[in-house]
This record gives sequence, structure tokens and C-alpha cells, in this order.
Amino acid sequence: MIYLSSERKEETDMELLEEILNPENLNKAYKKVYQNKGASWVDGITVEEIADYIKENKERITNQIRNRKYKPQPVRRVQIPKENGKKRNLGIPTVMDRIIQQAMVWILTIYWVYQLIVSLCSLVKLKDKPLVEEKDHKFMAILPAHNEENVIGNLIESLKKQDYPANLIDIYVIADNCTDNTVKIAKEAGAIVLERKEDDPKKRTKGAALQWFLKQKIKEKS
Repeated sequence: MIYLSSERKEETDMELLEEILNPENLNKAYKKVYQNKGASWVDGITVEEIADYIKENKERITNQIRNRKYKPQPVRRVQIPKENGKKRNLGIPTVMDRIIQQAMVWILTIYWVYQLIVSLCSLVKLKDKPLVEEKDHKFMAILPAHNEENVIGNLIESLKKQDYPANLIDIYVIADNCTDNTVKIAKEAGAIVLERKEDDPKKRTKGAALQWFLKQKIKEKS
């Protein structure tokens, strides 16, 4: 079980939300719903008409979702015949709600599968492997951090205590829009600190921070 502080949980929730609202993810969800076709709801908007509706209302809908004010429309209830002659009730969401549901399913499935794999790996006892005496590979530890002054120092010290030559491990901290003492503490602990400032709230995620870091390293090599 992974426990998060209320502040970290809120940050994680926002990161997941931004991944769900990522234009590429929403476009994939739209294509999936369009491919499946299906009936329209009482609002009269069909799968074929939803593209124009999204163009006109995308900003309003995404802002409502981001601010937790989006309310799905009531489903349209229809009856589907069963093999035994009876009928079963089926609720059909609006086309827009189907697209949002599909966008959520993909991201949340990936997130929880990742959490499950991490949890299972922690329970598996690996076989003892022979000790490799030659340790000449250089590693880079990358720590995206947003206002992590309470933990960043201990984390860096933990990495430095690994059974590996210190000169072969570079510890980088991406101080991502930090407003606390994360930068100061990380530098004092011996990490290489890169400070990142991003005005766009949609890009204030650990994934975006890592991409930014890798681009910086590529520029240094070129």
C-alpha cells in the first residue's frame, strides 16, 4: 500500500488529470468512440456531429473537468432484447461523456497497472546473484521535485549510500517550479540541481519535467 500526504495526493491527482486532458489522449478517445459509433442521446448530438461540438466547447469542458465542476449528463435508458425473450435495461451516455470516459479509462488503467506491478515486485524475493566485482558503469539518478524540502535531503543521502562507487553516480534534481528550500537543500546534499520554471499549469507534471531535463542534456551533448 502506498500512502501519500494530502499535498502530494493532490499533486498526483492533478498530474493524472492533466494526462487525461492531454490533447493526444482525448483525440485517441474520440477516435475510439467514433469507431464504435452508437446512438446519440436526447441532446441530439451524434457521433458524426461531435467533432464540431468539441471545437466550440473544448475549453469550457476541459476547464470544468480541471476545476471538478463537470457533471455528466443523465444516461438515455433503452431496452435490449435478451436470448430468453426478456429485455434488459441499458444506459447510454452522451457522446461527449463516452469520450471523457474512454480518456479516463486508458490513463487510469496504465496508472493502476503500474502501481500493481510495483506492489507485486516488492513482494517477490529475487534469487541471489553472484556479486559483480567490476563496477565501471556510470549511472545518472534523476529526481523531479516540486516543493520537496522535507524529503529531498534524505533521498539524496540514501542514493549516495548505495554500494557503488560515488564517482560513477551523478545525482540530478529537477527543481520544478519550487517555491520552498528544495534547491538549497539539494545543493547542500551534493546533487546537481537544474531549476525549471513553467507558466503553463498543464505542463507542470513530472513527465514534462523529465522531458525538459532530457532535452537539456541532449543540447549539452550536441
